[in-house]
Amino acid sequence: MTLVECCKLAQDITRVPITILQTAVERAEFCSQHQFHPIQEYLLPHNIEFFLEGLSSNEIVSVTDLFQLKLLFFRVNSVPVAIGPFCTEFFSLNDCESLLRQLNLKNFSPSDLLAHRGQLSVSSETHQRHIIHCLFHSMEMPVPEKIREINYNTKNINTAFQDVESNISYAELVEQRYGLEASLMKAVEQGNVVKALESWTKLHNSVTFLNHLRLGQTLEGARISASVTRTVIRIGAIHAGIPPVVNDHLSAWGRICQLLFTAFSEKKLTARLSRGDGRSGGLFWRNGGCGGS
Repeated sequence: MTLVECCKLAQDITRVPITILQTAVERAEFCSQHQFHPIQEYLLPHNIEFFLEGLSSNEIVSVTDLFQLKLLFFRVNSVPVAIGPFCTEFFSLNDCESLLRQLNLKNFSPSDLLAHRGQLSVSSETHQRHIIHCLFHSMEMPVPEKIREINYNTKNINTAFQDVESNISYAELVEQRYGLEASLMKAVEQGNVVKALESWTKLHNSVTFLNHLRLGQTLEGARISASVTRTVIRIGAIHAGIPPVVNDHLSAWGRICQLLFTAFSEKKLTARLSRGDGRSGGLFWRNGGCGGS
């Protein structure tokens, strides 16, 4: 498998972004997409360029930023790759308030931070490192041995903290969600399965903050996501001319399947693939030795 194929497969399974940063344009787009507050200075294009210059081929660099977001950087041959951002734990609204107080950011609201974090997948760093090992094994390359950690939440960095609002407001996040709903409806109406699945994944991530997630409410988040996407898909099917009786029957089954799929843990999904369920996926994970956790 090629690097692009491996990254695409791993991203589809884990829902954690995996970005190849081979060109200056790709690196600039990466920064623009993931920096939602000026305090995340490590995501400025010139800082990323400087950081990647010092990234060696035999190490994985783990970055923890001030908002407790994780990114992993490594090289495949000479090509830099980033996994993330992702969260390692769920944050409640109170957690966000506490974190912003520690950072003394009074103009960035806890609900905005919760919304931004809520769009990211939650996964352990150990699991994501294991994904990297799988990727290298599938390409028959030696796995990086060193782990270097950069922790921006210790306040020992030379950064002038900017107490300003987020680069992307809550209203913009809601507008993006409506755009994803329209995209999903159009894909269903046109019968474009690939585009529909892509839009569904993005929409699922965009609605997870709507119930102000608290610890232990993973299933509640899955229920809300399933309800939103099921409604959007039904409307798209109606526009496509699907008879109401057929639409209702499919929607009933879809409700069960969506909830179960969303609540299904990454660990169980990986174990399933490691046993060989699925052709290219099973081959990828078996080559990577993904039987462990």
